Amino acid sequence: MKRVLVYMLAGMALVGTSCSDFLDTIPHDALSPSTTWQTEKDAEKFLIGCYDGWADETGILYWDCASDFGFNFHVHENYRNIGNGSMTASNAVADYYKFGMIRRCNDFLTNIQNIEFADAKKKDNMIGQVKTIRAYTYFNMNWQYGGVPIIDSYETAEEAQVPRNTEEEVKKYIYDELDAAIPMLDDAPAASGYIAKGTALAIKMRSALYYADYQRAKEAAKAIMDLGQYELDPSFENIFMVSGQNSKEIIAAVQHDENLYSNWMIATMYNNSDAGWSSMVPSKNLIDAYEMSNGLTKEEAGSGYDPVHPFANRDPRFYRTFAFPGVRWAFDGDPRNASNNNPYTGEKYNLWNYVWYANETDRDNEEASSSNTYGSDNLLTNAKGFYIRKRSDDLDINSSARYEFSQANGFKFSGSPYLEIRYAEVLLNYAEAACGAGEMGVAVEQLKKIRARVGYTSTNNFGLQTNLSSDQSACFAAILYERQIELAYEGKRFDDLRRWMLFDGGAERAEGAPDTWLPSGWNGNTCTYLGFKQLNGQRRDNLEFRVSSAHESKGLGGTSWEINGVNPDPLKDVTRPDALDLRQEDISSQQNKLVEFYNTYLTRKMKKGDAYTTDHTPKYMNFLPRYYFLGFAEGAQKANQTLPQTIGWADYNNGGANGTFDPLAE
Repeated sequence: MKRVLVYMLAGMALVGTSCSDFLDTIPHDALSPSTTWQTEKDAEKFLIGCYDGWADETGILYWDCASDFGFNFHVHENYRNIGNGSMTASNAVADYYKFGMIRRCNDFLTNIQNIEFADAKKKDNMIGQVKTIRAYTYFNMNWQYGGVPIIDSYETAEEAQVPRNTEEEVKKYIYDELDAAIPMLDDAPAASGYIAKGTALAIKMRSALYYADYQRAKEAAKAIMDLGQYELDPSFENIFMVSGQNSKEIIAAVQHDENLYSNWMIATMYNNSDAGWSSMVPSKNLIDAYEMSNGLTKEEAGSGYDPVHPFANRDPRFYRTFAFPGVRWAFDGDPRNASNNNPYTGEKYNLWNYVWYANETDRDNEEASSSNTYGSDNLLTNAKGFYIRKRSDDLDINSSARYEFSQANGFKFSGSPYLEIRYAEVLLNYAEAACGAGEMGVAVEQLKKIRARVGYTSTNNFGLQTNLSSDQSACFAAILYERQIELAYEGKRFDDLRRWMLFDGGAERAEGAPDTWLPSGWNGNTCTYLGFKQLNGQRRDNLEFRVSSAHESKGLGGTSWEINGVNPDPLKDVTRPDALDLRQEDISSQQNKLVEFYNTYLTRKMKKGDAYTTDHTPKYMNFLPRYYFLGFAEGAQKANQTLPQTIGWADYNNGGANGTFDPLAE
C-alpha cells in the first residue's frame, strides 16, 4: 500500500434529507434545457450554478472540531462524537456525498455542447472550470469514503442506483478529468472567485499528496509555481481580510459581497452572550503548540514560556489566529446597550474575558459546570478563554471593516473571503512531496520561505532543526508541524491527522479489515516514525483565565450584572492595563504590563472540553480505526440500495451486518 495512511473521513455521512438530491429527477417546474441552453449568456448563468457549494466554507471551522485543534461546544452538532469514539452511521455529522453537485456539472457539460461560441477558447475555459468542480467533488467523496459511484448522467432514480466504483477507479477518473481541464483553463481567472489553471493544478497536487503519489504531487506544485500567477503575501494578516481579497496568494476562494455580509460562519467563533454560537472552541493543544518568537518550542530550554501568560512572545501567527484576554480586537459597530457591561465601542474594544465563580466549591472543583462561571465584558455565562481570530475582519487592518456587530445580529457577518487553497499550501505540499521523494533539502527551502514571511531569519536557521536535510522522518515531522501552525482553522488539520494516522499511528485495524489497512514503510506505526505522541488517549480542553483565589475577593463574584448598582466583577476596582495593540511595532513593553496583570490577578484553568463520563472519569480522544474510512449513513443506503457498506460499519441494506466493502482494494 503506497500511501501514508488511508483516507480523509471529513465527510462523515449524510444528514437529514441531504441525500435526496442524489435521486432527484428533472423537476416539473424547471425550465427545459431546450428553451434555456441557447446562448453564451445562458451558459454563463448555468456556470454560476455549478459554483454553488463547490467549496465547503461552512465546515472550515467545524471539521477542526474533529481534530485536536478544538472541540464542538454544542453537543447536538455531533462533532465531539468523531473524536470520542461514539460516532455511528446513525449520528452522522456532515454531508460530502454531493451527487446534486455532480448532476449540475453533468448537465452543464452535456448542454454546453449545443451552444456555438464566438470564441472557442471561452467555451473551453468554461468546460474546464466545470470539469474541475466535478473532479474536486469526486476527490472529496473518494478521499472520505474510499470509492463512490461514478455517474456521468442520470435522469431517473433507477439510473442512479449504481454500486460503488473502487477507490482506484475514482482516483483515475479524477486525474483524467483534471488533466483534460488544465489545458482548457486560462492562467488567470476571469474574476475573483473563478477557477483558473492554478486551481485545477492545486486540486491535482492535493489529491496526489494525500495518496502519497509524491512525484505527481511535486510536478503539479512546481507547475503552479512556474505559472508566475501566485506568491506569498508579504503580510500573513492581510490574506484573511477584505483588504487582502485580491492577494496573489489566493488560488481558490469563495468571495463574499462586502455589502451583504454573507459569511455567517463568523458566528461560530463567539460566545452566546455576544450573540454568537460558540460552536468552535480553540484547544489548549494548539495554543501550546505554537513556538516562541525565538523559534524554540515551549519545552526547550531557554524558550521563555510561562503557561500563566501563553500569549507572550509567541510565533507571530499566534496573534492572527487567537484573541485572548487583554488584546485589542476592533470591529465595526457598538455592542453597548442598557443590559450589558461592554465598556467600549467596537472601534475601541479591548477583550477581557476572564471569569470568576459564585462560590468556593465551584471555584475549587475541576468539573465545575460552565453555568457556574461568570465573566466580564458581557460574558456572564459560558465564557471562553480564547477565541478564534483568524477570519475576523479586524478594523485595525481595514479602514472600513465588513466585520460587524449589530444589536439585531450580533457578531455574525464578515466580508472576508473563505480561502480553500492558497499559495502557502502549495509550498507546504511541495515540501512534503519533495521530502517523500527523498529531496529533503528542497523541502527545507520551502519551509524557510513560509517562516521568513512571519519574521524568522537565517540567524537561527529560521527556527528549524539543523538535521532536516538529512533525516527524512524529522523533515516530515517539521512539515506537519508547519502545516499545523500556518493552516490552523483552515480545514486542513483533520485531513493531515487521518492521512498520517496520527490518532493511533495505524496500530489497529477496523473489524473485518485485511492486513492492507496497516501502514507500510513507516516501521508499522506512523507516530513512532515521526516521533509524535498519538492523539488517542489525549484530552481536548479549553483554557480559561479566572480571577485568582489569592486576590482579596478569593476569586468569587456576583452572578448578575449590576444588581442594585453593584458591579459583580471582583476586579472592578483594579486598573486594567492597556490592551495589547498589535498595530504597534514594539509590543514587548505592552506584553510586560499584560504579563504583570496576569501574574497578579489571573489563574490559568483547564476547562472541560471532552468532559467526563457519568462516573466522573475524564474523557479522552478515542478515534476508532473504522473512522479512517467513512461508512455510509443509513440515509445514503436507503437512497441507493446498491451501495455496499464500508468494512467496520453497519450495513443498513444487509440487516445491520458488518460492511464488506474494502476501500483499499485495487
